[in-house]
Amino acid sequence: MDIQCQPDGEERFLEIGREYGAWIARQMDLVGGWLQEIQDIYSPKTYGYFSYTPRELDQLRIVAEQIANTYVKIAKFLKAQKNPSSFIADTLTAKEQNILNQSVSSGTLSPATIRADIVFASSGDARIVEVNTDNVAGLENLFLYHSFFGQSRHFKQHHDAIARSLGRLLNVVRNWLDAHYNDFLSRSHRSDFPPLSAATVAIVYDDRDHCFFLARVLAEILRGQGINAIVRRPENILIEGDLVCSEGPFSKQRDVVHVIWRHWLFFEVFDAAGRPRVEFSPIQEADTKGLALVVNPIKDRLLFSKSILAQLLDRDSRLYSYTTNELRSFIAETRIIDLHDNVVKPLAKFGGEGVLIGDTETALIAQKRIDATTFEAWYANSSGTFRMDLFSVHGLLIYVGPDGKGQLGGVMGRAGPHPVVNFAKGAQVFGALTP
Repeated sequence: MDIQCQPDGEERFLEIGREYGAWIARQMDLVGGWLQEIQDIYSPKTYGYFSYTPRELDQLRIVAEQIANTYVKIAKFLKAQKNPSSFIADTLTAKEQNILNQSVSSGTLSPATIRADIVFASSGDARIVEVNTDNVAGLENLFLYHSFFGQSRHFKQHHDAIARSLGRLLNVVRNWLDAHYNDFLSRSHRSDFPPLSAATVAIVYDDRDHCFFLARVLAEILRGQGINAIVRRPENILIEGDLVCSEGPFSKQRDVVHVIWRHWLFFEVFDAAGRPRVEFSPIQEADTKGLALVVNPIKDRLLFSKSILAQLLDRDSRLYSYTTNELRSFIAETRIIDLHDNVVKPLAKFGGEGVLIGDTETALIAQKRIDATTFEAWYANSSGTFRMDLFSVHGLLIYVGPDGKGQLGGVMGRAGPHPVVNFAKGAQVFGALTP
């Protein structure tokens, strides 16, 4: 794995970082989604592109295809259960389980999008450390990243490779949406619905800061694909007869909505007291009654449990037979730890730091630490700018068609100074070239 688009000197690194931050600010202004909090998130600590070897690319593609196949099989297994949410009951409240059981009671259950997080060991072997089906914003973040670096005057020699990666991502997404829409039309027999090119897609977001911006970015992406996309909050979506409608601004005119694209996370369906919010009821009704196509429906949350990887490796688990030995060879060694009524205390900590108090509902997973590859790059924080070793995670954006087959759209990399490569630990989005 090589690193591209990393300047040699500190001054040039900071200059390009400032240009990237200013470019993001302009895009926020242009789509009407500027917030200071988002500006801070996108002020880059590091940047660049992963360039994979043929062996690494082959591993990523195998993982994408087989993860999709495995999770489709798990979805069919859950759909056949009387109480599907009991499978992940350790991560849900009773109200959350009830909502999910209702949402899966009619129609199909199959993952629409999957993000599989990969770490490369020092041996060059890919290892799956997490799989997420309740996620948003990967497409938009990658689109923004490619769009800036694909026109940056500093990296002209990489423009063609970045354009190919962006083109692949957009083609996969468009074909995926086309396939799901056509499948919905054939199942629902909605002869009154137009083809996708004439349909209205409502991107529905809630209050989280970055969705305020990224939902608008997604609308621009779809419009660039010739699709009429509008951005709405959940309370703007209404049911009128057998149609889903959206309130329009400044008038009583209501537009018929043919596709709802979920741009919120499952937990946002509930208020601070854990009660389901009524604003989301029309969307849930549209999904369960088949009044419109809902992509990334909330029932996909049923497939997001950290215990799944452990169960795929456990011969005694009901899920063991749903995958292949080849895919198991990619999964990081993972097992479930049940604390029960134990108290776990770290030997080297004091004052209650790091203490875990278990009960009958407390369960954890443990993964064997991977001897992960690192790479040297520039990194900036409040203490200064440094040349240092960074850790990386490679988030495979997998789009699963109605036929159950998954395609790798792109890789949303993350890089940071801590082995736990997330934003809370100082990580940053990092590009990846996927020809």
